[in-house]
Amino acid sequence: MLGAEEQIIEIEKNLFIDIRKRIDAEALRIQNTARIIALLDVLHSFSVISRNNHYCRPAINESRHLQIINGRHPVLELQGVMIHSLPTAWILILTGIG
Repeated sequence: MLGAEEQIIEIEKNLFIDIRKRIDAEALRIQNTARIIALLDVLHSFSVISRNNHYCRPAINESRHLQIINGRHPVLELQGVMIHSLPTAWILILTGIG
C-alpha cells in the first residue's frame, strides 16, 4: 500500500498525463485559434497605426496606371526625412540595408 505522499504524486502524475492527452487531442484547434488571434493582432496594429498617422486607404481600380498623390513613406517619416515633390515620371524604390 502506498503512503499518502506517494498517492498524491501518483494522482498528480495521472492528472498531468490526462491533461496532456486532452491538449494533444485539441492541438490543431488550439494552433488554428492562435493563428487567427495573431492575424487579428496584426490587423488591429495596422489599423491603430493607420489611424494615428492619418494614413488613407488606396483607391484600386481596373487601370494599369499607378498614381500616388501626396505619397508618404512611413519609415522615412518616423526618421524625420521628408520627400518633397518628385517628378511624376520618377519612381523611388527604397530597400533595406545593403
